[in-house]
Amino acid sequence: MKWLRGISFLAVIAMLFTACNSFRPVYPATYTPPAPSQTHPAITLRPTNTPTPKPALITPTPRTSALSIVWVINSADQTIIGIDPYSKQIVDTIQIDGIPRDIVTGEGGIWVVVSIDAEHSNLLRIDPYSRLASSHIPTMNGEATIVTAGEGFIWLSVAKDYAFNQAAGGGVEYSRNGAVMQIDPNPSKIAETFGITAAAADLFPEEDTLWVLANRNTYSVINKVDLKKQSVTTLPEASLASTETQRFAHFTKLGSWLWMTPQEIDSHYIYQVSSSTGLIHDKIRVGNKLLDSAVQITQDGTFLWAALRSGKVVKMNPASLEVVKVIETEATGFTDLFFSSGFLWAIDEEEARVFQIDAEKGELVSSYSTGSVPPPRPTPTITETPNPDLIWALCNEAFTTQLQIGERAVVNTDPPIPNRIRKEAGGDNAILGYIEPGEVVKILDGPICLSKWVWWQVSSLSTGLTGWTSEGDGVDYWLLPYDR
Repeated sequence: MKWLRGISFLAVIAMLFTACNSFRPVYPATYTPPAPSQTHPAITLRPTNTPTPKPALITPTPRTSALSIVWVINSADQTIIGIDPYSKQIVDTIQIDGIPRDIVTGEGGIWVVVSIDAEHSNLLRIDPYSRLASSHIPTMNGEATIVTAGEGFIWLSVAKDYAFNQAAGGGVEYSRNGAVMQIDPNPSKIAETFGITAAAADLFPEEDTLWVLANRNTYSVINKVDLKKQSVTTLPEASLASTETQRFAHFTKLGSWLWMTPQEIDSHYIYQVSSSTGLIHDKIRVGNKLLDSAVQITQDGTFLWAALRSGKVVKMNPASLEVVKVIETEATGFTDLFFSSGFLWAIDEEEARVFQIDAEKGELVSSYSTGSVPPPRPTPTITETPNPDLIWALCNEAFTTQLQIGERAVVNTDPPIPNRIRKEAGGDNAILGYIEPGEVVKILDGPICLSKWVWWQVSSLSTGLTGWTSEGDGVDYWLLPYDR
């Protein structure tokens, strides 16, 4: 039976082989290629008179990132306003719960000084991407005034309560003390607090040093804060006579010098002050007209820039001590001047205007309206009822004062003798004019105790004459309260 099984197996194999061959294609015995197609002549390219087009040169417009938006404040509307410096448009307005007083962008945030009420203020941090508030830092026992960014930190000045302090040339004055908070932006907390000589008028962080311009009633000092040693040095170190002191409003540092704007509205100079002694070394004349006095100052690393009361912005060479460029604007005054996103920005908060300047070309690029103009300050209500709690002693051997800053006073008519108005407190300073018996004045600053006399800075409501005058001579009061 084995041979039968073998024959059956061979038969099956033969059937499969035949089936596979039936599926193979059948080719003809000979292959005839297709006829060749018609041949086309070759194309020859010849030069023509048409010039070859050149690719267009396209200057890309910078794309504005969230950190390139320039932010400014409008205290009247209680808003901050974001400006795109490249499209030259206002791109956002954020409502603030409180009154914004100062603002800076840096260290990963938008930082806003906010006054909540007469006794409370804080530092608000806004995320530049979401534009939502991310944190706030309350200021205890003081009023937050100025904020700036630099060297990895945020710096916040705080004006403390009034206290008796030494006046220039001896004597005593009643002025505010101050402090500066060093704030770590991550995670938005106070790292250190430095007590300074007086309320800060301006701040400038530089590597391991924080420079602070601090103002008393009669003089300005420079506080040099050593951040490594955690120490504060006051310049000038020696006590100066009243005729040698100077009062400054703002400053910047360029090279080894401090550059100061004066408080005097009739000064035409920027002062060059030594950073080692705090003494005036030289000065730059910024203009010749009546309102050509500097109110703000900044620098770009090479040149100085100042904003004047006349609405001009001037560029100065610190080496030659000369003005090299004058830029006209429509501003009536300036409240800030700074560089951001490649441009110089001049702020006129009183008119709610912002001016964008190309510093390299030295020309005005654009201007913006930020909203409502702040209203005029209200006139205080007149009351004739004296408040004995407001009569207080200023210094030893001086009579008690009856006046306060912000109130009005009237020149005593008994005897009917006018009061002298002097440029500074003290009987040896220049006389600017007189206020007559019965004339009402607004008290702006003071008091200062010199030679047993109490001095106040006043402004006449009828003539506008502004300067310093004595409340009396220790026997008679020459100025009397008008609002009480």
